[in-house]
Amino acid sequence: MVTKADEAAKDLYLSIMEEVMIRAFSINTTIKTPTKIPQPLIRECCYLQVRMLCELIALGCLVAHGDITNTNYFQNKAYKADDILQQLEKLHPNFYPIPFKPIFSEPTAEFPKGGIGLAPMEADYLKKDELIALYAKCGSVLHKGTLRRFLKIKMEPEPNPYREVVRRTQKLINLMTAHRISRKGNLLHFMALLNLTAPDSDQANVQVFLVESSLPK
Repeated sequence: MVTKADEAAKDLYLSIMEEVMIRAFSINTTIKTPTKIPQPLIRECCYLQVRMLCELIALGCLVAHGDITNTNYFQNKAYKADDILQQLEKLHPNFYPIPFKPIFSEPTAEFPKGGIGLAPMEADYLKKDELIALYAKCGSVLHKGTLRRFLKIKMEPEPNPYREVVRRTQKLINLMTAHRISRKGNLLHFMALLNLTAPDSDQANVQVFLVESSLPK
């Protein structure tokens, strides 16, 4: 049975997904907008957004798993994406978002608004271990580090300065565009749909649903 706390968690998860969408779009806009800002700085701006996206995904997991994360540590101390994910895994091994390809069915007498089928995600998406590694990568890009490392890095244009950040962002988008998070016990699920391909559409850009009972694994 869905509680008021679950509904509140859904609303908070929705707001997190809205920020995910905004930050994901900003990466593409930053790269494609003509500017006199040097390429290395643009690349750093993109990796800053990727780092924030990693943290938003981790915080979203905390919100979705409110039934097992209502502790002082998770509420007041956990803030690093890699730490949050590693601690969550100890409580619930299948806590991570599961992407899917939505298949929309026509309205019927039983389901006047139609339905949504869950087909396996075919595109490559960001796995949990990859997100942790990406979070660390962002840290290395955004910090100068030691003097030895600083002396090796040159602020010069590269042939393909954005290739890696674009590739990693696309995998992150593939993960979040349509996904579900299942709570421990597989009885309540957060299902999210993000309209990451048509930001100017009249349709809602982000939708989050609570689904009871088990879903196909």
